[in-house]
Formats: sequence, C-alpha cells, structure tokens
Amino acid sequence: MAEEMQHHLELRTEKNLKFGMTPEEASHSALRAFGGTDQLKEHCRDVRSVQWLDTFLRNLRHSSRALAKSPGFTATALATFAICLGANLAIFAVVDAVLLRPLPFDHADRLVSMMNSYPRAGQVRATNSIANYFDRRTAIPAFSSLSIYKETSVVIGTAEYSDRVEIATVSADFFTTLGVQLAQGRYFTEAEMLRGSDNVAIITNGFWRSYFNSDPDVVGRTFRNNGVETTVVGILAPSFYFPSGRAQFYRPIPYGPFGKNPWMRHTANGGPIVARLAQGATLADAQAQMDAFNTRQLKDDPIASIIKDSGYRTVIRGFRDDFVGEIRPTLLVLGGGVGCLFLIGAVNLTNLLLIRASVRSREMAVRRALGAGRKDIILSVMLETALLVLGGEVLGLLLGSWGIHLLRILGSGQLPLGDRVAFDMRMAAASFVISVIVWLLIAVPLAGFNLRTDATRSLQSCAFGATPSRAMQRLRSSLIIAQVAFAFVLLTGAGLLSVSLKRVLQMPTGFGTDDVLTCSIALPAEKYKDNAANLEFVQRLIPAIEAIPGVEQCAISSGAPFTRIIPQGAVSIEGMAKKPDEAQALHYLTAATAEYWQIMGIPLIRGRFLREADDQSKDVVCVVDQSFARHYWPGRDPIGKRISMGLEFDKDHAVTVVGVVGDVKLHQVTEDAGTGLVYFPYSYVLHPVFSLVVRSQLQASVMAPMLRKAVRQLDPDLPIVDLRPMQALYDESLVGRRSPAIVASIFAAIALILAALGTFGVLSYAVTQRQREIGVRLALGAQPASIGWLFLASGFRLVALGSAIGFVGAWSAGRAMQGILYGTPPFNGTALVSAGAILALVAIPASFLPALRAAKVDPATVLRSE
Repeated sequence: MAEEMQHHLELRTEKNLKFGMTPEEASHSALRAFGGTDQLKEHCRDVRSVQWLDTFLRNLRHSSRALAKSPGFTATALATFAICLGANLAIFAVVDAVLLRPLPFDHADRLVSMMNSYPRAGQVRATNSIANYFDRRTAIPAFSSLSIYKETSVVIGTAEYSDRVEIATVSADFFTTLGVQLAQGRYFTEAEMLRGSDNVAIITNGFWRSYFNSDPDVVGRTFRNNGVETTVVGILAPSFYFPSGRAQFYRPIPYGPFGKNPWMRHTANGGPIVARLAQGATLADAQAQMDAFNTRQLKDDPIASIIKDSGYRTVIRGFRDDFVGEIRPTLLVLGGGVGCLFLIGAVNLTNLLLIRASVRSREMAVRRALGAGRKDIILSVMLETALLVLGGEVLGLLLGSWGIHLLRILGSGQLPLGDRVAFDMRMAAASFVISVIVWLLIAVPLAGFNLRTDATRSLQSCAFGATPSRAMQRLRSSLIIAQVAFAFVLLTGAGLLSVSLKRVLQMPTGFGTDDVLTCSIALPAEKYKDNAANLEFVQRLIPAIEAIPGVEQCAISSGAPFTRIIPQGAVSIEGMAKKPDEAQALHYLTAATAEYWQIMGIPLIRGRFLREADDQSKDVVCVVDQSFARHYWPGRDPIGKRISMGLEFDKDHAVTVVGVVGDVKLHQVTEDAGTGLVYFPYSYVLHPVFSLVVRSQLQASVMAPMLRKAVRQLDPDLPIVDLRPMQALYDESLVGRRSPAIVASIFAAIALILAALGTFGVLSYAVTQRQREIGVRLALGAQPASIGWLFLASGFRLVALGSAIGFVGAWSAGRAMQGILYGTPPFNGTALVSAGAILALVAIPASFLPALRAAKVDPATVLRSE
C-alpha cells in the first residue's frame, strides 16, 4: 500500500514539474492533492475484506478476558445452561427414537396394525388368529398386502451354553409387507408355515455377528432352537429395525391342519396383523371395509351369537401409533417437565446476564464515551453470550450422553423402539438448534439493554452508588417469580408421580417374593413327543430339585406371575346357562404342581390346595381364585361345583372345584381384577414350556450351577434360562412407573437448586447495589434487624408469588398427567403442600444469607467510600 501511494505521488509530482513548478512546489502540491496518507491507509484498511476478521478477533479476545475475570459468574452460567441442555437432550433422545424418528420401512406411514376387540367380554385388545390372517389377506381392497406376526422367546444353544432370546414368528409375506430387503438368502414360503416344516429362520444382522461370528456362508447352517435344529435361510440388513427391537431372528408362524377352520377364528393362536394400505386408500377406508367384512363373516361363524354378545370388532390403527400409544403420555409428561427445567435455566441465565450487564454498565459507558459504536457494543455482547452458550453446549452434550446412559439403567431399552435411544448426530443437531435459539433470545435483548442505557446516568449511578431503577428491579423479580413458578410445577409433578408410585407399591400382588427363585425350561418337541414323555420328565425333575442342598420347596407352573402371558379360554359351568345378550367371559387357565401355592404364598380362602395324588386321580379337580368364584357363584360356596373348558358344558370332561385361593396379579401390579383364573393339576394341562419355582435362602448365583447340574443329570441337552429371584421380576414390572418418578424427581431437584441460586443471586446483588441506601438508613437510626427483615421478606415474597402462580400450572400439569397416574387425583393435597413446604425451606437459606449480609453493613465504611 505504501509503495502504491508513493507511485501515485511521483506521478503527480512529475505532472506538476511539467507545468513549470519547482521540485519543492511540485512535491507539496502533489501531497495536498493526494490527501493525508495515514488517513487513506486507515480508510483502505477499513474497506479491506479481512477487516471484519480483525474486529471479530479483537472482540473475541476481549470477551474471553472478560469472562475469565469473572470465574464465579462464568462457571455458574455454564453449569446452568449445560445441566438444562443435557437433561433436554437425554429426554429428546428418547422422544426422538420413540415418537419422531421415521421407521426404517418403505413408506412406513402406510403401514397399519389391527387387533381384535371383545370389550363386553373384558378383552379390549385381543390377538388375531391364523384363521383371521387367511380370511382377510385378500378380502380387504384397502390393503395391498397383509401379514401376521407373534413375538415370543426361545432357548438357543445346548445345556452347556444356552440363552433365552426374543424372536418373532411371522407369515411368509411379513417382510414384503414391511418393504424390507434381505442382505442374503430368501424369504419364507407359505409351505414353511405348516407345522413341522417351520424349522427355518431369517436372522438379524446382530444375531449373525454375535452367534455366527459374521460367517459369510451362514445361509444353510443350523442352530438349536428350543432343542430343535433350525436352518438359516436369510439374513436381514444391518439397517433393519422392528419397533419392538428385541427379536433376534424370525421363524414362520406355524399352523396345523385346522388352522384355517372357522372354529379357529377367535382363538389366541396368532398375534397382531400388520398391513400396507393400497395406493389412495385411507385408514378410514380400511376400517369401514373391515367392519363390513366382519359383519359378512358373522353369517357363517359357528359361534356368531357369542361373538355378537361380546361386542366383537377389529380395530385398525397406524402401525407406529399402535406401538407407542401407551408410552406416549409418559414421554410427553417427561418432555414437558424437562421443558420447564430448561425454561428455569434460561430465566436463570438471563437474570445472571442482566445482573452482569448492570454491573458492567459503567464499563460500557466508558467504551461508548471513548468512541465505541453501536456495532462494537452489539458484537461484544453477542460474542460474550455466544461463548457462554457454546461452552454450555459442549458440556451439555457430555451431560446428555451421561443422561442417556442413566435412562438406559432406568429401563429406556424396554420402551417400544427404546433400543434406538443413542447419542448420535440428531442429538448434536438438536443441541446446536437449541443453543442458537437460546443465544438469540438472550443476546438480542441484552444488546438492546446495553444500547438503551444512558452513558451519563450510568457513570453517575456507578460513581455514587445509586439504587437501580424500579423497572430493572421489577424485571429481575419477575424472572425469579417465573423460576419459582416453574419449580413449583416440577415439584408438584414429581410429587404426583411419587404418590402414584407409592400407591402402586402398596397394592397387594397376591403372592410373596421372599426367598423365591424362578427359571424357565422348554422341553423340545423332537425328544418329548407326547404328554406322557413330558409328565415323566416333570415327575423326575421335582425330586431331583428338592434333593439340592438349600432347596426348601419346588414346584412347576405353566403361568407364574410376571413370567409370560397365560393362555385364556372359555369355561362352562354345570347347570348355569349364559343369559341372553351376556358376553362369554374368558379366563386364565394354568397348571401347577402341589407345592406351588405354598411357595408363592398364595392364601387359601376355602377348601384345599391341589395335592400330588390329584395328578394320578381319575376324578379331575381344580382350584379357582376369588374373582372366578365371585363371577359365577356370588355369595355361594363354589366347593364341589363342576366346570369344563369350552363354550358348552361337557360332563365327560368336567372338573370339580376343590378350593378357592386369593387373586394374583399376573402381568402388572396395577392391572384390574379379572374374571378369574383356574388352576389345574399339571398332568391335566401339560405345557412343554413351564416355570420352575424354587424356595431357597441361597442367592440365584449360587443356585444356578446346582440347578443346571441337576437338570443335566436328567437330560444332558436341556438348558434352563432366566433364573432370577421373583423380586427381580416384580421390580422389572414397575420400571414403567418407577423410572418416570425418578427422572421427574431429578428434574425437580435441579429446578429447586436453580431457583434457590437465582433468588440468592438477585438478593445478593440487591444488597450490593443498595449499600449506600442501607448505610444511610442505618445512619439515620434504622436497626440492623429491620434491614435484615426487609431483604428476608423480599425473598419470601418472591417465593410466595411464584408458588401462587405455580399452583395454577401445577393443577394444569396434574390434569395432563392423569393418564399415567394410579389412584392419584390431579389436585393432590400432599403433593401441593410438599412442593410449597420444600420451596419455603429452600427460600430460608437463599434469603437469609443476603439478609444477614445487609444487616452487617457498616454505615461509616459505606459513607466514607462515597
């Protein structure tokens, strides 16, 4: 630039010389015409394209130094934003995986699911049958394809190495309906759905890598599945993910020669049906066509009158909505709670920055007096806020990843699509978007505040220690009131969930869990081909288990609580005809050996338990629970009554009731009392898959090798799996209620801390700002105690106003949470009073410390400094 300017001066000088000027006159004239070189250099630098970078870097260094000079403020601001952002990211990861992220299927929005419903028979959501699948797959024009699946679990491996894994049995057109391509191999054929031809499997990519060690030639290999050799015919792509997310491999859903019979339409031998809407068809079209089809089918249904009385209907819903419908309210409540927490953090951060801006008002006034323009002030504020937000975002991402790990511990993997919850780029993108929004919402008003501040007044107020304006005091107080209100809402919500959980824990299950262990055994069909072989093994198994040191009692049940879905069926009562328009009730039907009720602690209400002799007796007997007895014999003695399985009483296969036992919760603690459960002797209803129930004071880890050894001595190839205390099964059933209560309590605790820090910070700053006023008051005769009470009352007033506003929000939140609460009204006095009491307790130290500091102000020192 200097060389170019010198060149221009030389040209002008030469031109002046040609006009007859002396060299000195020519040089002076050239300088006058060219202008000041230093000013021109500054102008050129200002218009250079890199000037903005110089200005940016200069302001960045200044903002960094300013934050470093206030480590307490910087650390508090970073921690506030990071904690709130991390909590939001953790919950967002769950909401995104379950509710937002698209399913990995072609045009997944066109997938629907259907379930049968018999509301008047107590079966609002029942499975479809194999016969339903065959009847409907070509009869509904609104569907381009239709398939059925059933999720279950099997034992893979041998007795030495075995494991129970989740699988799904599916129809041949299952994967084509979903629009899924295989990585290797082929789909199932319809012929492979026939029972006996179904020993083939399509495995997931994860199962291929873990079980077959990524063998590229795995197609055609076999593995043991419930003791049966199963051939691999295909591998799913790594991107395949089914909403349940737990099936390790898929097998054809089997049906026998009578599977398509009309008598089988309303049996529980199938599962959910998933279908794909045809082009142009809607969900309403599909539902109307399904209703019309069911009406036509009733004309030839063998049990049409019973089905009509039950209110039978097939309900069609969106595929994703069907999976996440139950968990959606819980996730929305947690999302609202973490949103409140984020608002508290944002308000706290805004308050901190406003206080900092007030403290630095003299600095900004000096900068403006020295020539800093509006752009410089705006850039300085924006950069300083950006540094805080960026630092908080980095820490928030770290806390968010830890939060996801905590949610996994609390059971997020058990949610539908919960296995997809992970730290990924979607989380990073959400973090960036949230941070940018927060940065703009805070930095823009803060820049405006700094620009609107009068420089002269700021210099005077800082010099003389004037009390801040009423408008600024009201703004800061309003922000604290908002924090307290949001904290009150979170505390009340956490209290409601805790009260609900407490009532769930107080609900009786009907059985005991102390010193009870349970495990699962599956008898392979290729070795145990008939009931006699199954019974012979069980009769040898029980004495072998009882002989193990430490085993006090053992029994077998085909349906122990919280272990698996117990089959349901119709039962007929001798001498009792179904009333007109009365729906046929379905009951749980299970089998157990003699010691089962004593081990489980199920009380005997009337009559007797089943005995070992009942397994050999020609006169078959049973035990029923109280719900069953009340349903059929209210106020009467059921002992000696006879029942039979089926829609009509069959005296040749009648069973006599010899006992009544207490009701037992079978699937979850909060389930409503059903229409009853019937216990048969194990020899009467033989199940190849059963639970072994053992009473022992030894730990499961100690019992496991001894139990496996005892079983291997009876059958070297037979594994046992899922050996766990009954208490663990009970605890697992409560994950869906315990985890939200824990998460909400964590959010409430963080909100409480933030509200306390915000109240403490505002009052402490008020004491600092009003020291001159306090000094004058004390000098004029005010007592230190009255000054302390002034600030203490101010803190309590803020908390009281915030709690009053939060009361309305808590009532609204309680109504929104009603769907996930158990036995807890939205307006719960315990939760509301507890929230108010906790806030009051927190307000004491948050207000007392600044009040004590105000009371200790020395007026002589303050006035001398003025």
